[in-house]
Amino acid sequence: NSDRICTPCSLCQNSSCSDICKLHNNHNAQDKHWHQMQRLVLVIGSCASALLIITIGCCVVPRIVTSPNKEESTTNQFKSCIGKTDLDTEPLQMVSPVPSVTPFAQVFRLSELKDATNGFKEFNELGRGSYGFVYKAVLADGRQVAVKRANAATIIHTNTREFETELEILCNIRHCNIVNLLGYSTEMGERLLVYEY
Repeated sequence: NSDRICTPCSLCQNSSCSDICKLHNNHNAQDKHWHQMQRLVLVIGSCASALLIITIGCCVVPRIVTSPNKEESTTNQFKSCIGKTDLDTEPLQMVSPVPSVTPFAQVFRLSELKDATNGFKEFNELGRGSYGFVYKAVLADGRQVAVKRANAATIIHTNTREFETELEILCNIRHCNIVNLLGYSTEMGERLLVYEY
C-alpha cells in the first residue's frame, strides 16, 4: 500500500500517503509564494526606475533647452527694465547717458519733479538718509509720489554704471512690503528716483 502513488490527496486513505501529499502541497505553496515575490520586486523596481528617469528628465532637459547662454539671458532680463533715452524729445536740455525705462519705470523731466515738489522745498521733505533727501510730491496727473534726491556726495561717489545697476535691481523688485519704483530722472546731473507714496 505504501507503493501506491497518491495523485489526488483527497482519494488517499493511507496515513503514509496522506503525509506525502501534505509535503507535496506545502512545497508547491512555497514555490508559488516565491514567484509572486519575484514579480512584486520586479514591478516595484521597474516603477521606481521609470519615476527616477522621468524626474531627471524633467529637471535636466529644461535647463539645457532654455539656457544655452546664461550671460546673454541675464543681460536681456536687465535690459527689460531700462532702455535707451529718447534724445529727440528735448534737444536743448542736458540728458545723461543713463538709459530710460521701458515697461516698468518712467523717465521724468527734472522740471516736472521740481514742480511736483515745489522746488524741493524743506516743507515737502519726508526724510533724509545716506543717499539723500526724500520729498513728497504731487505729479501733474494728480498722483502722489515720493521723490528720492541724491545728495552731492552720493553723486560724486557713484558712477553711472552703479546707478544703472541700482535702477535695474529696483525695477525688478516687486514685493508687498517694498515700495515700487515708478521712475527716475538723471537730467542736469541729478539722480532722482520716483517711488509710490
